[in-house]
Amino acid sequence: MGLLQLSEEWVLMFDTSLLDEILVDATIKSEKFEPDLVDLRQPVMARPKEVSIEDNNLVDIRMDELEINKISSKSTLDKEITAIDSTSMTLGRIPDGLVGVIRTSIVTKRSEEQTQFLERYGPKVIKITNQNRDTLYKNFYTNIFGTTPISLSAPDNLKLLDRIRNLYERYIQSELIKKSKCAIILLDGSLIGDSIDNRKKFIDGMIASAEENNNSLVAISKFTNLSLKHNRRSILSLLDFQEKASFVGPLNNYIEQKDSRYCGYIFVAKMSIDGPIFRVDIPKYIKEPQQIFDNLAGMSKYYGYPEELKFAHSTCIHSSIEILALQAYAIGKYNMTIEENLRNMIFAPFTTG
Repeated sequence: MGLLQLSEEWVLMFDTSLLDEILVDATIKSEKFEPDLVDLRQPVMARPKEVSIEDNNLVDIRMDELEINKISSKSTLDKEITAIDSTSMTLGRIPDGLVGVIRTSIVTKRSEEQTQFLERYGPKVIKITNQNRDTLYKNFYTNIFGTTPISLSAPDNLKLLDRIRNLYERYIQSELIKKSKCAIILLDGSLIGDSIDNRKKFIDGMIASAEENNNSLVAISKFTNLSLKHNRRSILSLLDFQEKASFVGPLNNYIEQKDSRYCGYIFVAKMSIDGPIFRVDIPKYIKEPQQIFDNLAGMSKYYGYPEELKFAHSTCIHSSIEILALQAYAIGKYNMTIEENLRNMIFAPFTTG
């Protein structure tokens, strides 16, 4: 395992000041704040990302119709590897909304080195209310995609927090792809476009930049709504009974509904003998997926999950202590006063946390 080193704030590669300005709410009016409960018995607090409902399609294929491709672990010492992940959390509730936080991590292993380097963008504390959410969403979306959102009405406050996290992460991904040369770039998620918060033109642009810079772009997802037509089980079940590291795909030609939104080839893969099964999206310009999967196995070792992506995830989530500190910071930033949770006071013997 490599040694993870934390880079200093002043050496961050990408200027996010314009996005950060959009997230700032100048309101100084005192508000009542009901902090989320923090269970100190849990070392970290994480909220799962939403899976796009537009990806809820059927795949008309059975296991006996597919070729199983074996994966052989290949060293990636001579490769530059970069992984990106992000997370969002709510800090508490206010009368007309919520206060939340987002953070994005980039972990990089340079060629011929074993040490991984970390950059973190955040935590960014955000105040989302019924009054500011439409403007917040429109301005953030427009600054990243260069056009107004499909719907001018923002989703509910909790969904908007996750959508802002996704947009912020997409911006960092795009800038990183433009700057990197001859690297393997690992994304958490998929290469789907034409969803509410993932414009196909933008995803296609990321892929074109990756190809131009000779980068291998790989998106890895632990969850997917793509399911098999004959039994409605997830496509991940295609490898349920495979004991060895292997992959199947691409599956694009078997998707019943419109598949033009999928900006890459879709595979199902297991990177180690005892590892979990993932959906893996690889751009269509990559002609040798076998080499990509062999490299993924090499950087996954026995965990079955790329080490750089594992570090990116573990460094962007928030610890319980961090959430308490961020709650205190938000109270001071927005001049708020703590409001006791009446429900917890009444049912305290029967609640946890």
